[in-house]
Amino acid sequence: LELSEDQIKSLEGKKESAEAGYQKLVDKNNKLEKVKSALHTELQFTKLEKEKAIQKKEDTLKDHTIEMTALERKDREGKKHRAKLHRDFEEKMKGGRKKFLW
Repeated sequence: LELSEDQIKSLEGKKESAEAGYQKLVDKNNKLEKVKSALHTELQFTKLEKEKAIQKKEDTLKDHTIEMTALERKDREGKKHRAKLHRDFEEKMKGGRKKFLW
């Protein structure tokens, strides 16, 4: 197979063009890999931040639940105390009425 000088130059030009195109694709692939890596890192960071936020909300809810339980207990104790005061007052009033009536 014999090629003319023009054919050889043409083939060399095509080879160089193909190599340049291949190198562009390799460079583009490397950039995409860097972007992919950065997005993966960002995703991991976002997941971690979201988990921290959820944990903080759960802790806050737990704290509020503990506070509410303590307030409810205090309220029940207060109601019992008020009921006792009311009963004592009623007893005194009954006693007072008896003394006043007799």
